[in-house]
Amino acid sequence: KLMDLQLSDSNFRRHILLQYLILFQYLKGQVKFKSSNFILTDEQSLWIEATTKQVYQLLSENPPDGKRFSKMVEHILNTEENWNTWKNEGCPSFVKERLCV
Repeated sequence: KLMDLQLSDSNFRRHILLQYLILFQYLKGQVKFKSSNFILTDEQSLWIEATTKQVYQLLSENPPDGKRFSKMVEHILNTEENWNTWKNEGCPSFVKERLCV
């Protein structure tokens, strides 16, 4: 009975779906010091990819303003992925050296 009540709450659904997306991003991500035990099979990767699409679809259908929330979450997780890539590459400088002409 409590679970039915919780699932009827749009904020609760958002929290659960968002946690799935965070978990999936971690599992898919290339982390420099990730153990070889945590490498996904092709089948697992495909499942995560398909399920991620479903989760984004569910988020976009979740009121209030689901489409906007879904896009915002996607943007934030993409930014996080870029940040992880930057860290894995040894945190190269953002400042470019001037070219002498």
